[in-house]
Amino acid sequence: MLFVTTIIFLAVICNIYPADSAFGDCTISQTAHTAWTSNGTKDGQSFTATCTGNLTSILIYPQTTGASTLTIYSGQSVAGGDQLYTQAVNLTANQDNTLTLSTPVSLTSGQQYTFTLTGSKIWYSDGSVYAGGQLYDQVAGPGFVVGACCDAYFTAIITATTTTTAAPTTNAPLMTDVGSIIFALLAGLGGIYTIIRAKVK
Repeated sequence: MLFVTTIIFLAVICNIYPADSAFGDCTISQTAHTAWTSNGTKDGQSFTATCTGNLTSILIYPQTTGASTLTIYSGQSVAGGDQLYTQAVNLTANQDNTLTLSTPVSLTSGQQYTFTLTGSKIWYSDGSVYAGGQLYDQVAGPGFVVGACCDAYFTAIITATTTTTAAPTTNAPLMTDVGSIIFALLAGLGGIYTIIRAKVK
């Protein structure tokens, strides 16, 4: 009796105050492609973070195998003062390359950021297919290619660092919930009393 009452009590409490939801990933992806960038001196893409969290990887499709430098900037910018992170990476030609950041970079939802790579042309789409940013081509743009063109082929993975909590229907437990709690407590006390009486006899 006491065990069953305890389960009921816990169920009522959990129903009123649900647990936080689990963390998850935000994936920003643009996979259309029609051509290579101009000469691979320095190419990339600006993008808009869709959640607050840590940027953990960038996927691109390079034309050349070899050493490269991945750089992350704040805003639609490649200015030195906006640089957030840089890392040496190795590229493998003509296939998807997932570049995992050794140290994840903190991003804020709704804010724009830019990544660039050196040493290889990358795939891009000759059309504005991604609304959250623009292709960066240091030679052909020069710089950010604005207007109806263009966007790099890329995927950015952000691991969210904030959670959403399912709020109760009111700021305080409903009277029906309070009644359920009181009933569970009284039933529990009744069960304890019954056990004590049985032992005394």
